Amino acid sequence: MGVEFINGDVRRTTACDVCKTVFLPEWPLGRTTCSGCGVPLCEGCVPEHTCRQQSLGSHDRRRQEFIERLLQGGAR
Repeated sequence: MGVEFINGDVRRTTACDVCKTVFLPEWPLGRTTCSGCGVPLCEGCVPEHTCRQQSLGSHDRRRQEFIERLLQGGAR
């Protein structure tokens, strides 16, 4: 995720979890989300994606969820 500055306005952007391509409204690209973890993906990157939640232990997963909640709450 990131931010986009257009004419003084700030918009939140999302990017593919695998290739990091930023999804912009003006540039329609085939996109989807992972059914397991919900991260945004390019349609072509779906086979290469592995869910982070599956590769992390329970402590690491809770830590990652906490960090994501902080980042979402702080960016408002």
